[in-house]
Amino acid sequence: FPFQRIEKLAGVEPADRRVDGRLTYVHHLFPNVMVATLSHFTTVLAMEPVALDRTEVYTWTLTNRNKLDNEQALADAKRDAQFVNNTGQQEDRDMVEAIQRGMHSGANDYFTFGRYEPLIVHFHGNLTELIGDQPT
Repeated sequence: FPFQRIEKLAGVEPADRRVDGRLTYVHHLFPNVMVATLSHFTTVLAMEPVALDRTEVYTWTLTNRNKLDNEQALADAKRDAQFVNNTGQQEDRDMVEAIQRGMHSGANDYFTFGRYEPLIVHFHGNLTELIGDQPT
């Protein structure tokens, strides 16, 4: 939560809480595309693995509002996208790069996901079921 906007709801009665503009919605389009919708912009990421230790990432960023209606909407989208790119997203990229370097090293025979990452385990279970256990 790089913007921490949801914290403003702490003192609001549950029935009166509205999360619009406070949450990030991420949709994973199988197998390699993610669509992340934030308050002012939406980012589409397409990831293309090109080697065990290298992935090319293509990114499109769009404002969530028509810029012709409001120049401030475009400015807000650009500002927030820049902030996300330089904070949480950079942190995520650094982590992914470190994981890929580790995979390429051959140091690990398996990987253990944290207890709060059950969707990753579910994803890999479905992936294995759909494509089978492919030799590397």
